[in-house]
Amino acid sequence: GLLFFAQNTNAEESLSFSIKGKIHFTNVYTVTVNPNGGTYQNSTDPITTKLREGETYHVDAVARDTYEFVSWEVSTGTLDSNNNIEVHSDINIKALWNEIYYTLTIKPNGGLYGGSEQDYTESFRPNEYADILTPTRTGYDFTGWTSSTSESVSNNRIKITEDTTITANWSIKRLNLTINPSGGKFNGSTETYSTIVDYGTEINLTNITRENHEFKNWTKNNTDTIPATTESII
Repeated sequence: GLLFFAQNTNAEESLSFSIKGKIHFTNVYTVTVNPNGGTYQNSTDPITTKLREGETYHVDAVARDTYEFVSWEVSTGTLDSNNNIEVHSDINIKALWNEIYYTLTIKPNGGLYGGSEQDYTESFRPNEYADILTPTRTGYDFTGWTSSTSESVSNNRIKITEDTTITANWSIKRLNLTINPSGGKFNGSTETYSTIVDYGTEINLTNITRENHEFKNWTKNNTDTIPATTESII
């Protein structure tokens, strides 16, 4: 048993009494949760909790912008499927993360991007900006990009907030075509023939005649020569 003394200072007397029994001591341990760059229980700092041996600690959800949560790293013991752990010693629990990357796919859509006909892909961190080149396509005018997301290309840049695909849009060139038979007849007429055609339109140039003359060739824009025995691609 334990013996206690009580003293009355005024009467200069002392009393004594004893209590019989056992005193039980319980180990107390510390659980430390480190969000490791994230936020846990509204804090970016490690959270410590004191628990008696055998008690259960529940690990709450953790979050981190632009990162994907992978798992908890536990110094001793194992988290169950409900993120609970029974405490029998000091425990350190640390959040593990993977950086998130989004893929930007650029489709030249029949044109050239960076000199290539192939789709171009590149990875970006969330909310990064991608610099976009202007594509080219012979016989077409580039009219802008169509984006798969709510973000759009502006001033040759686009903000990457998720996997994104942008596709080039084109407008075919309209060309003025003038055919001068130069004293002969084209399609039976001596008049100069003028029209507007799409780029790539095929024009049959074989029906050209001139009395007492043998046709030699056509001159295109005063530079290129085109035989009369073929169809010309404008």
